[in-house]
Amino acid sequence: MSEKPGLPFAQKLGNEAVDITVGSGDHARKYHIHKSILCEHSDFFQKMFNSNLLEGITNTATLPEDDPNTFEVFVGWIYRGTIEVPNTTTREKFNSRVGSLKLLFFFAEKYSLVPIMDRAMNMLIEHQNATHTLFTCDSMRNVYQTTRQTSRLRLYASRTFAYVMMHFGDGERGDNWATNELQQLAVDEPDIMLNAMMALRKHDGLPIDHPRKAPKCDYHQHGPKEPCPYESDR
Repeated sequence: MSEKPGLPFAQKLGNEAVDITVGSGDHARKYHIHKSILCEHSDFFQKMFNSNLLEGITNTATLPEDDPNTFEVFVGWIYRGTIEVPNTTTREKFNSRVGSLKLLFFFAEKYSLVPIMDRAMNMLIEHQNATHTLFTCDSMRNVYQTTRQTSRLRLYASRTFAYVMMHFGDGERGDNWATNELQQLAVDEPDIMLNAMMALRKHDGLPIDHPRKAPKCDYHQHGPKEPCPYESDR
């Protein structure tokens, strides 16, 4: 969505607000958000709240399948322009950090929030570089069960699958990538085997590159010949 140039921030907010309930049951949370700034940042919500549907008439919506903590990151982004996910480089909190970033990417992909998708990928890879870790089989399965076929997160997961097969012996790194675990993942999600084979064949028998060491733009939404909008982040 395009911004309104020249307007003070308070004026950009406007006077109209919407109420969005996120999650379900005891974990559901309600958010009161300025309609103008929400619609400015999201085509999905712009269409929802400017329609003749119930949401547009009542300025209320319910997102029972989404995660409230992830939605709060989204709200922080539309108001402050920053993405704040609790940061850690300790092994003990690794799964929590990776899980939060995966949920953020899933949410952004679902609602076509390109800047959040790209920054979530950057943050995920930076975190895995800092902790010297890779996706486990369970993480890769979760990615393939949740994302689109063309997802950049799938690209990262399939490269991880291919790299692990070529570089780690059975049980060499514990049970995370044991042969039987990789086999079961390929049975459960056959697309990951297809994508990994495609990645391997591109290398003509040469060792496959580490997925974390690929150019960041490989995992962004922009085209290969388009300028990266995140050059200033490097």
